Amino acid sequence: MCLARCPARWHPLHRTRETLAERFHSRLREEFLTTEVFYSPQHAQVLLDGWRAFYNALRPHSSLDYLTPDEFARRSLTPPSPPSPDPVPCS
Repeated sequence: MCLARCPARWHPLHRTRETLAERFHSRLREEFLTTEVFYSPQHAQVLLDGWRAFYNALRPHSSLDYLTPDEFARRSLTPPSPPSPDPVPCS
């Protein structure tokens, strides 16, 4: 065991990080590795770079309420609109 060398392993968020990594690796396997044929390591790298760009920018993510990361970032940077004033009651 690597208790002395790996203190971050026991960090409270370890399980969360592990779950996110497992989810990413399952998506990588399902959406990329099982659907492509690689003719060389360089070919694999070019295809992986393209898939990673798609995954990080254009693919909807359930954790982002099914928005793409680009759309989520755009909405996060847009300031919220001011609340509409309450209507004045008619007397």
